[in-house]
Amino acid sequence: MKHYTIALAGNPNVGKSAWINLLAHADFKVGNWPGVTVEKKEARIYRHGCCYHLIDLPGTYSLQETRDEGRITACFLQENQVDLILNICDPQRLKRSLRLSMQLRELQLPMVIVCGFYDRAHRAGIRIDCDQLSSALGLPVCFLSAHQRSHREVLWQLIEDHCGQTCTYAPIYGRVLERTLQDLLVQIAPRLPEERSRNAAVYAFFRKEPVAGTGERLKRWQEAYPMEAMWMRYDALLDVLLARTVHRERGRPVYTLLDRILLHPLLAYPLCILFFCWFLQMVFRGSTPWSDYIQMVASDYLIPYLRYGMRSLPPAIVDFLTQGVVSGLAGVISFVPLMGTLYFWIAFLEESGYYARIAFLTDRIMSYFHLSGKAFLAMLLGCGCNVPGIIASRSLETQKQRMLTAVLVPFMSCSARLPVYLLFCASFFKGKEAMVVASLYGIGLFIAFLAAFLLSRLQLFREDAIQVYELPPYRLPSFKVLGKCAASECAAYLKKACSVVLMVMMVLWCFSYFPNGERSQSYLASAAREAAVIFEPLGFGDSWECVASLPGGIIAKESIIGFLHQQPSAAARRPQLQQDLPVLIEEALHSAKAAFLLEEVDVREPQTLTLWQGRSAPLKAYSFLVFVLLSIPCVMTLTAIASLYGRKLAVLCVVLMSVIPYVTAWLIYQGIGLFIG
Repeated sequence: MKHYTIALAGNPNVGKSAWINLLAHADFKVGNWPGVTVEKKEARIYRHGCCYHLIDLPGTYSLQETRDEGRITACFLQENQVDLILNICDPQRLKRSLRLSMQLRELQLPMVIVCGFYDRAHRAGIRIDCDQLSSALGLPVCFLSAHQRSHREVLWQLIEDHCGQTCTYAPIYGRVLERTLQDLLVQIAPRLPEERSRNAAVYAFFRKEPVAGTGERLKRWQEAYPMEAMWMRYDALLDVLLARTVHRERGRPVYTLLDRILLHPLLAYPLCILFFCWFLQMVFRGSTPWSDYIQMVASDYLIPYLRYGMRSLPPAIVDFLTQGVVSGLAGVISFVPLMGTLYFWIAFLEESGYYARIAFLTDRIMSYFHLSGKAFLAMLLGCGCNVPGIIASRSLETQKQRMLTAVLVPFMSCSARLPVYLLFCASFFKGKEAMVVASLYGIGLFIAFLAAFLLSRLQLFREDAIQVYELPPYRLPSFKVLGKCAASECAAYLKKACSVVLMVMMVLWCFSYFPNGERSQSYLASAAREAAVIFEPLGFGDSWECVASLPGGIIAKESIIGFLHQQPSAAARRPQLQQDLPVLIEEALHSAKAAFLLEEVDVREPQTLTLWQGRSAPLKAYSFLVFVLLSIPCVMTLTAIASLYGRKLAVLCVVLMSVIPYVTAWLIYQGIGLFIG
């Protein structure tokens, strides 16, 4: 069986993923390139006795880019045996796409140029002479659409005809190019060493031919302006080629009216805020009913049944299997609806074209803190859940920006911390709940921006490159592909998270259970009493319950409430499937209806605490809430950081979120304490 490697290359947002989805029926593997966090998609297809290995290379504008995307594409094409390059181009931005094509052409590898979304270009009044463009480039050029299944066989036929062939592409130079090059002399003449050698030097560079007496001068000029000279040569060629092959009709461009509304100086930001309100409603309210349903099935049905079936075993083993293993596994699985919904709508944002416009709108504000505009979406998602915010940071342009954003997202107050706020507000801040919660969100945002301003000075996060934002055309993505993408990401999430998360949950459960099954007398409680002296300067050190609840917050912040209010284990009951199964089905249908209609989720009224008495009780409670806000995030967040950016960054995050909450809570408690005595 013959094996062929096919690389899909092109600029960002030209539809490479749509083509690999069509060719592979969306049956691809998703991972990361070795050593970097840039996403890697690949698929193996067996067809007519041959194996075709499809590689979706990262979108890039040039093989000389210093970003991960450009380096990965260049290294893969130069260091691996590639039998065919599928160069995906955007006919509405053909000149920019063909710049990369000119570089790929010089690699002397078999290549087919595919102009996708030609139907949209046709509606925009763009007419391209396919045969003449193919003849001028010396490459096969086809105009196809990834949304038409009939074009799949057409592309496969081109792949089979050109895959593995030997080829040699001659330079594209001719007499007609000389006129265009002559016009360029006026622009670059001041940079050449001598007047009489300017003509010969420029022609020698663009033709790549030596000219007597100008070799050294030309070499110095090329070394001084390598990238500029390369792009000038390509632009000169493309101006000549496109003038002959592309015709644009006069008329209003497609979607201009929509951009005039969404990017309007006065309407853009209010519409963006309204959109994010809708987006968060779709992500969190749409997934919460299913997450609650998973927790309900585990706590009300699965755990009682298991306890009944294992009633003859020792109580410690039963509690370990039900509370430490099953309950922990249910907590991990309960994140799956949230992750699936998030992945679906983020993919919709990226494919539709609005994601780039959001980054463009917020970039100016975020740039004051040395952040990219795309970091805004990640931090906003972090207010709902830190894990989606960490994952959303992958969409940023550079590795340093991704790492910096991933460190900042845990400072955002996630929804898991909200029940802790409500519990303490009901106990110590009656009538001032809204003001207290709003101040906590503000402190988290302030610390995040302050940390960004300071960390960006470090070499690890310092980024001096200018970010260029492309506004792709609006597109309606394929919901089938979006669903496949969400499913594959959720599967990868479960594979990475279950082992580490379950292990940590079981270890912490053991420390909070042994030696006698009472939390107040467990090893964790004893250690908390010893460590309470460390937290006395923060005010809440005189309550060992608060100190003992903090390690549980590493599993999930909601566990702080569970520790402060010990809930009895689910009682064992005899299985009654004939009665329980209809109830489960009814609850599942109710969850599906609530997720579809975005209905409000019932929230139980929080109980009250009596941890402190006296005038200083509210200050101690507020200091504890600030510490919980800024403390080490849950193990799910740490796992996401470690899997995406390495363990070193996760360790750095743990160190920062151990020092910063202590210092901040100390300043608040000691500072305000001076005024209230």
